[in-house]
Amino acid sequence: MRIAIFIKSTTFHASYGGLETQNKNLAEGLVSAGHEVVVVAPGFGGQNDASLEAGGVDYLFVPEASQGRYDKAWWMGSLTIFKKQHLEKPFDVVISQSAAGAAIIENKKSLGVKVIVVAHGTIWGEVRTVWKKTKPVIGWPRFLMALSYGLKTYYLLDKKYLVNCDHIVAVAEAVKIALLKEFKLPGSKITVIANGVDLQRFNMATQDAPIVNFLYFGRIEKEKGLDVLISALFQLNKEFDNISLSIVGSGPYLSVVKDQVRQRKLFNIVKIQESVAYEQVPRVLGESQVLILPSLRLEGLPMVLVEGAASGLPLVASDIGGNKMVVKNDFNGFLIAAGDVSGLVLAMKRLLLDQGLRERLGIASRQLASEFFSVDLMVKNYLKLL
Repeated sequence: MRIAIFIKSTTFHASYGGLETQNKNLAEGLVSAGHEVVVVAPGFGGQNDASLEAGGVDYLFVPEASQGRYDKAWWMGSLTIFKKQHLEKPFDVVISQSAAGAAIIENKKSLGVKVIVVAHGTIWGEVRTVWKKTKPVIGWPRFLMALSYGLKTYYLLDKKYLVNCDHIVAVAEAVKIALLKEFKLPGSKITVIANGVDLQRFNMATQDAPIVNFLYFGRIEKEKGLDVLISALFQLNKEFDNISLSIVGSGPYLSVVKDQVRQRKLFNIVKIQESVAYEQVPRVLGESQVLILPSLRLEGLPMVLVEGAASGLPLVASDIGGNKMVVKNDFNGFLIAAGDVSGLVLAMKRLLLDQGLRERLGIASRQLASEFFSVDLMVKNYLKLL
């Protein structure tokens, strides 16, 4: 098959996350299975040729479009590139990462192509997350802004492309449930396919370390619960001297996080690294003993949890969204209530005190990743659907 994938960012861009990683794994996995894959994405700084090849995947960039932004430049540019490619050699199917392929969906009848949408979350899930955090009066302006954005996106974009596409892949059961509730879609239109990673890239982390390093790896946003994590670390630092925290990522909340670390005098045990190349991700995970995702938002299926499991790390995450697909209580980690500082302190303390527990949970994490979150399994399920 010849497959086109539309996405608004890639691992080649300056800032990337789990969605971009999942897309890279999927595209290269489809190529390894013998299919031709073309990825259409916005341009990035210094990219003048508007194309490149990596991992057997052809990337075509829309130079005038901006990373992560849905606008006329993207809709028109991506559609133009697709039409040209489709005329030269027809595609069998299009995969749209979220709304990135909406222009193709709108014209799919005349183009004669079917489109599958990969849903990583929902707009109303984001709005509900903001609502939970902004009940105090001081938070109302932010909530109203989120509500306005949610309504606009729902009526002008999400509902249209989700209703008109041929099928939807939800990356987690929680995402499927949310889509069914929010858009009143038939259950037969949605298939759950979990994100997958290349297990060969990741080695088992060692737990025989004098300092237990907890790792947060992801976007630095208030919604990710870093306030909760720093509060928990502040309490544990009073009792333990064998603890450290690595925060890896960038985002709008970074300056606040740095201020909190300074104010609580945690700068001796907290290391902040703002960016890591895709190739360095296994090393960063392998140098830690525990991965933490204290998110306050309704997650789809965070790739960082899957990568952490593949690295044999115990996982601690908020009991929210698709996190529970990867984190199983007392099997490979601990689920805590979102925003629960005392619950996070308790989970971290157990792991600090017991190397044997960390080793047992880490082995279980790797086992879980091997059984349910491999690239091979993800690609097999996509090909079955295709």
